[in-house]
Amino acid sequence: MIQRIKQFVRGCLAKGPNLEEQQLIAAHLQPAQQQLFYGMNIADQRHCLNVLATALGLFQEAARQGQVGQDWSMTEKAQQQALLVRCCLLHDIGRGYEMGPIRKTWGVLCHKLWPQWARQHSQSQHSGYLRDILYRYYNHPTIGAAQLRTLGMEEEAAIVELHHSRKADNIPLQ
Repeated sequence: MIQRIKQFVRGCLAKGPNLEEQQLIAAHLQPAQQQLFYGMNIADQRHCLNVLATALGLFQEAARQGQVGQDWSMTEKAQQQALLVRCCLLHDIGRGYEMGPIRKTWGVLCHKLWPQWARQHSQSQHSGYLRDILYRYYNHPTIGAAQLRTLGMEEEAAIVELHHSRKADNIPLQ
């Protein structure tokens, strides 16, 4: 519970991308993709940037230890790293701008206190306040993947769609 409280406070106090992060975003995302990133609320933008920093550190450490990319050319390594960057930056776009810290808290509370009820009421998009929260809370990977597919980002969509799945072992990597 303490972790969730800290997460809420961090979300409320989150700051948008700094200049260096904006340059990284511009270097890795095309304008339509940038619109999806900047279409998230500030807390989710910050979360995605934090996920990116962690993922890049793990990727680079694994590469140094020879655990990944031993047989990749420099071009393949750069391509895989660029894919990682795009997926990290865009993995929560399905939450949309509205799913800020307060709405996310409602989703977490419903999930923890009434999991069956919450899942049941998350099955379809609804105009009701709580049902919309639950729909986005549970379905944001699928929503985000659909948005990516409209931009022709099939590989990224397949990864984003599974980012909360227990089937993550099936992520289609090259």
